Amino acid sequence: MEESEDRAELFDGEKTFSLPKFIQAAGNLYVCATGRSSKIRNVKKIEDFPVNFITDSDKKIYAYGKEYLVYVPGTGNYEQILNIAEKNNQRRHPPSAPPFPVKEPEFRWKEISDIEVYDARTWSKRNLDIHK
Repeated sequence: MEESEDRAELFDGEKTFSLPKFIQAAGNLYVCATGRSSKIRNVKKIEDFPVNFITDSDKKIYAYGKEYLVYVPGTGNYEQILNIAEKNNQRRHPPSAPPFPVKEPEFRWKEISDIEVYDARTWSKRNLDIHK
């Protein structure tokens, strides 16, 4: 779809809101109404944000869920963090086992020498060996 200045309407049961039909986010173009319709369907109204709702100090970044990284002021310095990282980088997993068993190569020297008899690259060498 191509982006246009179309508007879509949202009715929450009490009020009607108008907003852009096409929303550009993270390099993708999203449509908030299906097809050529200008009405947004299946709206669920919630009373309050979830308990785990967090935001930054500028109120520009919003996220759900629990943080997985938390900075605790006064704990550790640059050298301690480097030591922890070096200890962590020293751990190595053992190499994984091959999915198929490894076999030693089998050379059939008789068959190889029989094939070489008809090889044009070795023909002159064999003639020299024969006539010595």
